[in-house]
Amino acid sequence: MFRGCHGVAHLSHLSTYEDQDRIRRVCAHIIDSIHASGSVTRVVVTSSIAAVISEMGMQELVRRPVCNEDRWPDETNPKRSPERGQGYSMGKVLAERLFAEAAQRHGGWSSVACCPGDNVGPILSAHQQGFGPWQKLIAGMLRGECAQTGVYRPWMPVDVRDDAACHIGLLESAAVKNGERYLAWSAEAVPVEQVNAGIARLLPELGHDAGPVVDHQPERIQAREAEMRAIWAGCDLRNERIRATLGVSFRPWDESLRDCVESLIAVAGVQPRRKPGFSAPA
Repeated sequence: MFRGCHGVAHLSHLSTYEDQDRIRRVCAHIIDSIHASGSVTRVVVTSSIAAVISEMGMQELVRRPVCNEDRWPDETNPKRSPERGQGYSMGKVLAERLFAEAAQRHGGWSSVACCPGDNVGPILSAHQQGFGPWQKLIAGMLRGECAQTGVYRPWMPVDVRDDAACHIGLLESAAVKNGERYLAWSAEAVPVEQVNAGIARLLPELGHDAGPVVDHQPERIQAREAEMRAIWAGCDLRNERIRATLGVSFRPWDESLRDCVESLIAVAGVQPRRKPGFSAPA
């Protein structure tokens, strides 16, 4: 499958992460193909910030607020399970380890994990307005629909173009070593309210009428809103490792949001909800 290839970027996203055994089987299949190639020397596994910060107990973010590559979720928490919504995070951690361990045993190739933040930026095809989920959420905001994020987590973005550059850099770099992981994000934190309001701020010519931010969370979560926002505000997001290793820089949030909105309209035909009485320029 990979014969003649020197680098493999494992970008796959399963339809569900509830079955950890299935994740093991998928990883084993790809690892077997890497071994059979006789040519692959570097694998980049697309992990996620979920493999860094996704906690079942938010007090863990208070105890360990520095969010860099050396941070792992608390895996001893008995509530950390696919049934409690942790399957994605668990699956990404599992994939990182399976590939690094296989590479170490083999000795002929290395595996490096790239942990992107929340991917935003321009889409390339109309169908991408329904995926992401971040571009999908921005498309919803354009239409006047905006939901509060779970436990009030701010968006922690990376532009898709910067994410791609990080993957390419990690495939090509001679400085990285097997088992290392690299966070790919701008280290900004943007509350969903600012995302929603930012469309009209950046593109006033759209006459965008931002809908309300609807909070669907249980009352027990809503009662702790101030506490949870304060916990997220206390997190220290870092990206020094990937910037120092690859020399990459990250686009500012405003550029990513603007380009995402413009592509959703131009490529996917998303129609913005406009302010009453507003007439779009001809």
